[in-house]
Amino acid sequence: MRAGVAAVDDLPPLLPQITPVIAGGRLACRAEMLRVCALRGCAERPNLFGLRESMSAFPRYAIYFTPERESALYQFGADLLGYDAFSGNDRAFPESVMRYAPDWAELTAEPRIYGFHATLKAPFALAPDTSEAELMTACETFARAPRPTPVITPVVRSIASFIAIVPQQPSSELAQLADACVVDFDRFRAPLSGSERARRKPDALTPRQINYLDRWGYPYVMEEFRLHMTLTGRVAPERRDDLRAMLQARLTALNFGELQIDGLALFRQDHRTARFRAVKRYPAHSAMVAEPTRDTIPYSPSQPVQ
Repeated sequence: MRAGVAAVDDLPPLLPQITPVIAGGRLACRAEMLRVCALRGCAERPNLFGLRESMSAFPRYAIYFTPERESALYQFGADLLGYDAFSGNDRAFPESVMRYAPDWAELTAEPRIYGFHATLKAPFALAPDTSEAELMTACETFARAPRPTPVITPVVRSIASFIAIVPQQPSSELAQLADACVVDFDRFRAPLSGSERARRKPDALTPRQINYLDRWGYPYVMEEFRLHMTLTGRVAPERRDDLRAMLQARLTALNFGELQIDGLALFRQDHRTARFRAVKRYPAHSAMVAEPTRDTIPYSPSQPVQ
């Protein structure tokens, strides 16, 4: 190994952050390496494979829809994921769910990182000339803008290999809201790095999705957008129908009928192994409530967990 500094990036969150590294010919810990790098004003940090990751990639922000914290639907989702994004605290899984699926904690490990939500603007690092305070002001302004409040009937469906709450029918008002979020908040988004783009696996995307990835930083926007509130990670095919039916029964038991997409929330992730936290929820100030779209276009199961 040549002289210099090497470290293992993207460690699992439960591993001790004392990974041995070689720094200037002496043994050091990962924290010491990062301290030295910060003191030297490094814009990038090295890793074991010779790649470089921008230190400005974090924190990351996302614009999500999430129900009001006190609502039955939010409590439903937070209990199933075992995490309250508003407090940042773990929650006990429902006992009946654990009896039905003893590996429920493992099944929900991936969506637990993000908290219970539906994506409107996918996670992004801030552009260099913007700030969190400016982003919060923009969220407030966006929420106050007059527009119809989309209304959906939520149902539980399998999407590719995971299970989520989705609208029973498409909603043109919801699509317009999502499109506006993508466009209006894009000035706050730093361009994707090469490694970030690669993580989206462009080889598996359609030409239109690649175009959206390069233009908006996320492939599932505009015509590719499908609102979903993720309840599980990847589920084996032979288990999906039973788990979906169990989750649908629990959702039906809430008996709340239609759901208004009545605001947006700003979420923040401080570092790669951190969970997202809700910074603030911004209720929509519009008094207009759109009628649910009544058509028969099927829900397209094309999106990954986000």
